[in-house]
Amino acid sequence: MDDEAFRQASKSLMEMAAKISAPLHWQHLDSEGQPVRHNGTAFFLRTKEALFGVTAAHVIEGPYGWRWHCERYGPLPLRLTGWNAATLELNWDARAVDIDLEIDIATFMIAEWEVQKLGCLIFTDMLEPRPPMVGEWVTYCGFPGKGVRRPSHLEWIFGAATATGKLSSVDDRKMRLHIDRSELEPALGQGVPPENYNFRRHQRRSRSPEFPNRRREAALVRAWRRHHRRAKHKR
Repeated sequence: MDDEAFRQASKSLMEMAAKISAPLHWQHLDSEGQPVRHNGTAFFLRTKEALFGVTAAHVIEGPYGWRWHCERYGPLPLRLTGWNAATLELNWDARAVDIDLEIDIATFMIAEWEVQKLGCLIFTDMLEPRPPMVGEWVTYCGFPGKGVRRPSHLEWIFGAATATGKLSSVDDRKMRLHIDRSELEPALGQGVPPENYNFRRHQRRSRSPEFPNRRREAALVRAWRRHHRRAKHKR
């Protein structure tokens, strides 16, 4: 797909990226008994070997992740919420397929009917993963913590951040996407972020978002094959 064709298709690609994604969240009560919400992002992937959910390993096992909060506040339900506001509780230890903090991938079992219940889509990819290259177009979607709103005591709204563009640099650990504000266009009806908007509120600001890189292809292929084998065995 050439650059112009990709630009024309970008809105549809961002909408698709949003529909295959869902916030993965949990909460605890603060010292005043008020709920404090934490979340990451998950998406749903079907390969030629299995259907499973994918999230970042640090969301589950990293500092300030779900396990970290459970150790301090006791067992905390882990949930997915879909675009139709349906919620699915995940028993992580029963559903976990594999987790690798080095490449920051965690996978878990999920059924097709559960994805449908959430009003989400499944991304189907029958190819082996390969390293990304500078100049390639990528589309991403996530649910940043700063985008979470609480309009009422019993209601939470998760804001999706999605964009598409060319990779400007790739190394062994990260890939970087440069955002040209002059070319930003609203895609999901909520306008575009203000200048220097900090998606990760506890991190430094950056005009070029960085994403974990999967360039170590051999390690990733081995991990995914291990995930598939364990998923088949657990079924």
